[in-house]
Amino acid sequence: MQMNYLFALIGAGLVIYGLYRSYKTYTFYRKITVSQSWQVTTGKVTGATTRYTSGGRGSRHYLAQFSYAFTVLGSDFTGDFKIDSFLGLKGTAEKDVEQHPAGTPVILRYNPENPGECVSEYDKVSVSDLLTILGSLVIGALSIVQSYRLIIAP
Repeated sequence: MQMNYLFALIGAGLVIYGLYRSYKTYTFYRKITVSQSWQVTTGKVTGATTRYTSGGRGSRHYLAQFSYAFTVLGSDFTGDFKIDSFLGLKGTAEKDVEQHPAGTPVILRYNPENPGECVSEYDKVSVSDLLTILGSLVIGALSIVQSYRLIIAP
């Protein structure tokens, strides 16, 4: 019986996490959409690394992380972007890093009212973000429904 409540709590946590990631992904998507009317400038890549995020059961998902700098009206700004590697493969992420060494130009769109707010040409919502949202919402909801069934009708 207590285990059913635990599954219900875990399910609720997954649903909350899925809703949080949905909100963050939507605001990021909205920023990308709004940026289409912003001013365009060119920055330069200042650094690049390959990093991974740990998945379940020891799996790793690799991506290329970049930092850049640009100047608008005599003021210097910095930012970063990531390129999600194909299927999270380490070799793909390393190739992305090799193709964008320091000094590589990057197209940016910046908010004319706040030039520190910008979006790079590589900023996009990744498939892995959408799958994480979908998975956490579906598994969380199923866990809650199943726990409810077991608690109500044991």
